[in-house]
Amino acid sequence: MHLMPGRRTGIPIEVTKEWLLEVALALDARGWDKSDLARAIDVSAGIVSRLMRGELKSSTLVIPISVQLGIHAPGSMDPMVREIAEAMRSLSADRFEQARIYIRRLADVPAVAHTKANTVPDALRKPPRRPAR
Repeated sequence: MHLMPGRRTGIPIEVTKEWLLEVALALDARGWDKSDLARAIDVSAGIVSRLMRGELKSSTLVIPISVQLGIHAPGSMDPMVREIAEAMRSLSADRFEQARIYIRRLADVPAVAHTKANTVPDALRKPPRRPAR
């Protein structure tokens, strides 16, 4: 099935390094090369190669490629998610892992009404520190 041939329709969207990395990972996961991707979206292999080398700053192929590979197009993330992702990039490896675990724990906790007495769900509270001996 051919999806939204980008050379004929669509608006140019910025090509970011992060998006190109996601494309490369998605291609690898499928066992595809640039020619396979080009055939899937009905464009020339040459234009896909130029895009993947970073020669194009924007392209109408971003959406068709993103849809075909099941990845997010640049700028399609919720602004809050993008802000969190940007903040996490600046963390050390240890802090990154702590933040990732915390965020996953947050996702598993049902929403609670925020009150002055209980602004943090009990499941997320840190256990009390033991006094030093």
